[in-house]
Amino acid sequence: MKALILAAGLGTRLLPYTRMTPKPLFPLAGRPLLERHILQLRAAGCEAVIVNTHHLHEQIEAFIASGRWGIPVSTRRETDILGTGGAIRNVGDFGMSALFS
Repeated sequence: MKALILAAGLGTRLLPYTRMTPKPLFPLAGRPLLERHILQLRAAGCEAVIVNTHHLHEQIEAFIASGRWGIPVSTRRETDILGTGGAIRNVGDFGMSALFS
C-alpha cells in the first residue's frame, strides 16, 4: 500500500500562524502533525508515502529529508495548487492514479 498526504494547502484558517510555519509542521504534543501521519501510515502497513507541497514547501521538504522514516517518503511540489484530484494526478507515476482508473 502507498499513501499520498495532502499538504499543499495555504492554511488560511490558521493565519497568522501559517505565515511562518506550514500547517503540516504544527506540533501536537511536541511532534509535528506530518510526523504523526507518516508514522501512523507506516504502522498501518504502508510501504511508501508521497507528500504534496506548495505553501512554504522548503520547510516540509527539509523536514522529510531530515527524518528516518523506515519507509520511503518523498515530496512532490505543486507550483500551482491543483486540488485533490489534481494532486492525485500529479503523483500518477507514484502509483496513485490506479485509485481513479
